[in-house]
Amino acid sequence: MDFLGYSFLSIFKNVELNIMQEMLSGSSKMQFSKGAFLLSQDDQISKYYVVLEGWCGVCGGNEEGQETVLQLFRQGEFITEPFINREHFEISTVSVQALTQVSVLSIPVGAVNAAQKNSIIFASNMLNMCSERCRELRYHIEGLTLKTATQRVGRFLLKLRFMTDPNGQDIVLPFDKSYIASYLGIKPETLSRTLQTFKDKGFIVTKGSVIMPSTRALCEFCDKGIMNKCSFSGKEECPLCNLECKI
Repeated sequence: MDFLGYSFLSIFKNVELNIMQEMLSGSSKMQFSKGAFLLSQDDQISKYYVVLEGWCGVCGGNEEGQETVLQLFRQGEFITEPFINREHFEISTVSVQALTQVSVLSIPVGAVNAAQKNSIIFASNMLNMCSERCRELRYHIEGLTLKTATQRVGRFLLKLRFMTDPNGQDIVLPFDKSYIASYLGIKPETLSRTLQTFKDKGFIVTKGSVIMPSTRALCEFCDKGIMNKCSFSGKEECPLCNLECKI
């Protein structure tokens, strides 16, 4: 396996070559089609997955059969909580589904746990990724409980923009709108009505993309959770900074 071929992933940044070799020696690259489950509820967690391409969603459900997308994973992110040092395999309480065609790197749990013990760099990378994930979850939960549908959709579009082309106006929707609605805690018809309000403001909305009328069209939906990804952050051009200065 070409260990250095995965060094571009933030989780492996600056990790010692011998640690990479030991950790990835028993790993394998796997492909999942859209809609397939990488992990089902009540499965034993024996492997970790690192997303190489595509998007995955952590899905939860109730006894009535209702399901929702609780969390998203994209390129470079570990699926499940990788910083926990497990002595025994645990049972998954959620399912992980491929929201698009997905390519992942499958790594045995024991190999990841050993790498965390033997490499401060790898353990630090894990901790940083998990800390970032916890921060994003907090903002996401705040959005579900405190923000309107329009605010949730606007923030989601802004995040997508920063993930792809921070300075551009074209936003690619990476997966079906039904998944987007589920993740944002709204019904598909509510998402459609909300996107119509964006159309009324000059946005061009298609099946797979949203084109902004200007590079500043989503600034009102920015918050501290994503503002550091913007080139205007901390500058006079940033409306959020100006608002904070006035408070």
